[in-house]
Amino acid sequence: MAQVVPWPAAGEPGYVAIIYTVPGKAEGHQFWRGRAVRTLDEAEKALKWILAQPDTLNVYACMSLQAKATETTKNGLTYYKAKRNQENALALKSLFLDVDAYKGYGTHKEAMKALAAFIQKVGLPPPSTVVNSGGGLHVYFTLKEPVTPDKWQPLADALVASAKDFGLIFDAGCTTDSARVMRIPDTFNRKEEKPRPVKLLQAGKDHPKYTFEQLDKPLTPFKGQLVVTVRR
Repeated sequence: MAQVVPWPAAGEPGYVAIIYTVPGKAEGHQFWRGRAVRTLDEAEKALKWILAQPDTLNVYACMSLQAKATETTKNGLTYYKAKRNQENALALKSLFLDVDAYKGYGTHKEAMKALAAFIQKVGLPPPSTVVNSGGGLHVYFTLKEPVTPDKWQPLADALVASAKDFGLIFDAGCTTDSARVMRIPDTFNRKEEKPRPVKLLQAGKDHPKYTFEQLDKPLTPFKGQLVVTVRR
């Protein structure tokens, strides 16, 4: 979280949304909950509380800095509930891919081979971070400086177009969604009956960060191709 999402500086607006799910009333249904934080210390405290709850299922972070949160007081304690949508997105700090390793490629090893071949063909730099999501691979290309959604969106659309052109098996709607949530390492993926751990696989040397131009140049040939942006 320290690397792939933008954090507000003191006095600047915005919240980082930590999202989690709990069991719903019907079998297989889940309710979505969230805490909004502004610092890594607040995030650590919120995650410790979320993971300590007996009914917590899946835990995520929203990839964009969100403009709004709801102040709530309960049992004398004040905290902020997360609000998450594309309209509230202020900035993003990474491009991301959700590669379907679990069903698409069969193994994470095969998914990593396909990812490496895709990166080489397009001319992208090495990923900043790769996470085993418990089902697939969450792949991040981190920017040195956050960018606005208007600047980020064409680059995200071009990444999807390049991955489709290569034939990568991935969730296209994830990559183009500026309010997307991604799983946090050291939690569990509880979509299946047996929980699967979410683990950091590759961080790269010092979590490499790239200028906008370093990611824009290899993706420029894919700009302007039709991509449907999923709104959630």
